[in-house]
Amino acid sequence: MERIASVDGTPIAVERSGSGPPLVCIHGTSATRSTWDEFAAELAGMECVRYDRRGRGDSGDADEYSLAREVEDARAVVERVGDPESVAVFGHSFGAVVAFQLARETPLHRLVLYEPPVLAGDHGDREPGFADRLRQVLDEEGPEAAVRTFRGMPADAPLEPEARDGDALARTVVREVAVAESFDRPATVEVATPTRCLVGGDTGAMLRESTLAVQGAIPNADLVTIEDHGHNAIGVAPERVTECLDDFLP
Repeated sequence: MERIASVDGTPIAVERSGSGPPLVCIHGTSATRSTWDEFAAELAGMECVRYDRRGRGDSGDADEYSLAREVEDARAVVERVGDPESVAVFGHSFGAVVAFQLARETPLHRLVLYEPPVLAGDHGDREPGFADRLRQVLDEEGPEAAVRTFRGMPADAPLEPEARDGDALARTVVREVAVAESFDRPATVEVATPTRCLVGGDTGAMLRESTLAVQGAIPNADLVTIEDHGHNAIGVAPERVTECLDDFLP
């Protein structure tokens, strides 16, 4: 593991494994770079570069938070491993929002977006104002309750150790949901990077609508469905995810 400095000086923890052309992997909300461990083990012929987004894991944080800061972090990692136009980027969930915005600003080699939570349609299975609800749960019931509410878990469901470690993770959840709710997704975007969007066959309405909306906004994007899985195939069926990318990467 190494740490690099983002534009504002925040240290970002980066882990690399494998060999070949680089694939920078950006994890989602309420997660860390360990989300990609099983996927990295399945990935062949590429170097898997994953990092802890600011505010969790071994990375630092700053008082000021915005999507622009997240994009600066991602760009710093990409530029550390190579010329951006030779680097592929894979974003999952909120990490896909970061990757999408990065590609709007910086040409990349390839872009993979797995269910970016950009609200679309009637918001499917997640109500508008969800960030405000999470903030209220955090204030009134505590960080573990906020994480469970975000994940749609029962009140007594067990959490992994990193999700029980104070309120830092829960506060990143609230701020990222707020960014996703306010994200301005134009009908068409200028993304020159070849793009593949992934959606689970069992995924709920909101994330499916959101993924289709993003795919439709990128002129050269295609869509692949991961059958029999939902939002978390990276962890539970990484081999299925790599199969969906065999004809697209490196």
